[in-house]
Amino acid sequence: MAWRLIEAGKFYDIAVDDNAQGWAVTDDGIVYSIDGANASAVARLGPKILGGRLRCIAVSQKRDIGYLGVKRKATRSSNMRLFSFDPADVSSTIAPVQEGANPHLGFCGLEMGNKSEVLAVGTYETRVEASQNIRVPAIVRSSSGNSWEELEVLQSPDKEYSLIDVTLDSDGFGLAVGGQKGIGQPMTPLILYTDDNGDSWKEISLASNSKFEGRYCWKIFPRREDEVMERTNKCMIGLARFNHPTTGGGVLVSKNWRRDNSRWAFKSIPHPARKSIGVFGVGFSLDSSDNFIRAWAGGDQNIYSSNDLSSWTPAIGTPKHANRFRVLKDGRIFFAARSGLYWHH
Repeated sequence: MAWRLIEAGKFYDIAVDDNAQGWAVTDDGIVYSIDGANASAVARLGPKILGGRLRCIAVSQKRDIGYLGVKRKATRSSNMRLFSFDPADVSSTIAPVQEGANPHLGFCGLEMGNKSEVLAVGTYETRVEASQNIRVPAIVRSSSGNSWEELEVLQSPDKEYSLIDVTLDSDGFGLAVGGQKGIGQPMTPLILYTDDNGDSWKEISLASNSKFEGRYCWKIFPRREDEVMERTNKCMIGLARFNHPTTGGGVLVSKNWRRDNSRWAFKSIPHPARKSIGVFGVGFSLDSSDNFIRAWAGGDQNIYSSNDLSSWTPAIGTPKHANRFRVLKDGRIFFAARSGLYWHH
């Protein structure tokens, strides 16, 4: 497959519609406007202005409002790391969101819901004892961008959590993913599920198995803007490694995540030098009968599968560490990677 570099940089997220128009963001605070195979910088914010590293972007379907999320080591006394902007004039309208239930979060994932509703997922540190801080997952929601509600999710003095990505469909079904670890224990995947538009979130229990140790969830596919979201119950989540040198990544796959969210199959992805590669971004395309045509996973090495995920092949000529795949309705593919923004048609 021939991939074309659109723009070099450390890209973490992309929001592009089926006309191949949208925006992408880099780790060091640059927002790019995308028009097909062309990209131009429309805002240069930088870590000092943002107070951290730019990790995610989401834009409403009407293209009337967008949000940027920033990751940082956050405490309850810090400023909220969430910014809004007008997609018609990004450079002069980016402004920090000041009001929130708890303005202390570092954000890694954003998703726009119905009527410009936005969900943001992240993590903050809170002190439970004089000498102990724990990392707590958080999901905040707003229907207007002016007032924010923090939703109740997991919290335990014996565990640390992080949330990395979130998705929500038009019927109110959604997932939020990341990792969790007990004190002195390895990281394991964390998947939260909602069927009421984010009002409540339940943890999906994965089978207790050592194959999950040292891994955590990174990116979800599909998301709201992906055409296959509304016509399939298939879902894929990338699994990255976490400080576990003998463990690789892989993918979690569900063929019916909305109706039977407890059934997730783990698929290890072989790598010549390791047990399996660490996976960040994932994506797939389907035929008219909802069968996999091809799937992609980006990590230490980008790979693809063309036979229902039973085997994987190195994607020669593609860079490593793809963070977000976007598969358009006409088959074009974009991905944001740590070496640049790429597309294939």
